[in-house]
Amino acid sequence: MVFDPDLAPGGYAYFFVLGGWGTLGLALLDGYGKLEAQFEKAVVRFQKIEPFTIESSRPGYSYMNFFLHGSSERGSRLFAGEAGGFQDYLFGLGIRYALVSGHLAARSLIEKVPFDELWRKRLLRGMRSSLGARLLYESLGRHGLRQFVSQAKRRDFREFLHSWARPSWWRLALRPIAERVFGKADSCGHKIPCTWCRPREGRAGKPEPLPRDFVARYLEE
Repeated sequence: MVFDPDLAPGGYAYFFVLGGWGTLGLALLDGYGKLEAQFEKAVVRFQKIEPFTIESSRPGYSYMNFFLHGSSERGSRLFAGEAGGFQDYLFGLGIRYALVSGHLAARSLIEKVPFDELWRKRLLRGMRSSLGARLLYESLGRHGLRQFVSQAKRRDFREFLHSWARPSWWRLALRPIAERVFGKADSCGHKIPCTWCRPREGRAGKPEPLPRDFVARYLEE
């Protein structure tokens, strides 16, 4: 993994390989209009770390869907995973949230317990806490990254990362500030009403759409 604001603003690049199959990805919060160029830079960066060849590629893209909401129910439908906004906002991790929220949705249907009651008790504090952590991550820049890496190398990285996913009082205290700093989207495409979601624009306030040919080519794949 590579954490570099110049390479992936607000995010990171990653390259995972198993049995000859690899996934090279770029997660970023800004500069969507430069996504293709940034991706090529990521390929070059990883090539310098460890040379590799690409025999066949299957490009694709998606976006992270985190938002705070008051209810994950609409009529008889329950929304779990990213459809319900269940995701960690610090690094965009969502598999655990998807599994847990899906399990809670099943419990709701089987036990006739309100889904909102279940997920608020289990997941809400963690989501709010991750919003405060994201504010800290973006505010500290390279200095914060250096401190993060310095602390990570002193302990088991899995436990270290898990500690950031757990709710904490000081990250929860930063949440209202984060909402004000990041702003609120005037409109969104979420299927359930949200109390807060971040606008999908660059920090200059102007939309940064993906290049038209980039989208078309990836959709063709």
